Amino acid sequence: MLRSGARAISYFILEIYMKTVKPFLSTLILGLCAIAFSAQSQTSMPTAPSSSNMKSSISTTPGAMGTMSKEQIKAKYLMDKEECMSMNGNAKDMCMKKAKNDSDQAWERVDPKHKAVH
Repeated sequence: MLRSGARAISYFILEIYMKTVKPFLSTLILGLCAIAFSAQSQTSMPTAPSSSNMKSSISTTPGAMGTMSKEQIKAKYLMDKEECMSMNGNAKDMCMKKAKNDSDQAWERVDPKHKAVH
């Protein structure tokens, strides 16, 4: 059995542990978990390309349109048409004409004898 003085010291040490060390350790553990989860969310696996990602990867500048392949021209035309479908009225008509015109110009750069048939 501990004497009363030794018991008081052990309670004092226990109180210091409970008030300082334990909250510090729990805060440290929480902080490390937060860092680990934020690092994991920043290094997520790549997803399949969406139409908006694909559209941004196809260059639409006039100089670069000549270097587009036939498959890229078709894909860009279909994406442009799909984008036009969300519009209404005159804006939709203008968008469809622009998509067709862009496609025709790209086809002329790839194959000058190509007749536009969409």
